Amino acid sequence: MRFPLLLIALTIAAAAAMSAPAAAGTKQDTQAVIEQIGWMKLSPTMLFPRSLPPKLRRSKVTFDADLVQVMWDRGTSGDRRLGYITLSRAPKSRLADDLETVHARGDNPVRVKVGSRHVWKLCGHVCGYEWIQDAQAYGVFGIYYWDDPRGLRVAHDQRTIIRRLHHLPR
Repeated sequence: MRFPLLLIALTIAAAAAMSAPAAAGTKQDTQAVIEQIGWMKLSPTMLFPRSLPPKLRRSKVTFDADLVQVMWDRGTSGDRRLGYITLSRAPKSRLADDLETVHARGDNPVRVKVGSRHVWKLCGHVCGYEWIQDAQAYGVFGIYYWDDPRGLRVAHDQRTIIRRLHHLPR
C-alpha cells in the first residue's frame, strides 16, 4: 500500500511527539546515513544537503531505507520536543498523490521557487515542500513545536536544506 508523503509526515510527527528524548547527533551519524544511502545503489544518486542550518547541526540524524527518508530530530529541551525535518525520495507519482491529499483537506498548494528549484509548498498538519527531480518526488517536511507559531523558522530551515541539496557521489 502506498502512502502519500504528507501522510507519512503526519505519522512521523505523531511518533516523534510520543518518542523518548533523542541524543544529540554527531558528524558520524551523518556519515553513517550517507553510507546507508550509498548501499541502496539508487540511480540517480539521492540528493543530500552539503551542510545543515544551525538548528539542525546537532540533531540526531537517522535514515529509514523503507521510506527512503532522512530525519533530523532536534531532540528535547526539558520535557519539550523541539521538532524535526525530513528529506524523502519517492516515485514521482507521490507528488500527485500529495497534491490531491492537500486539496482534499481544503488547502491550496502554492508553487514557489527555492534556490534554482520550482517546488510546491504543501500544508496539512505538517508543512513542507515537494517537487520532481530526476524522475523522483523529493519532499522536505517538518515541524518545530516551540517558538515557531507560524512555522516561519522551520520553513526557513527547509528552504535552506533545499538550496543546499546535491547528488551524493557514487
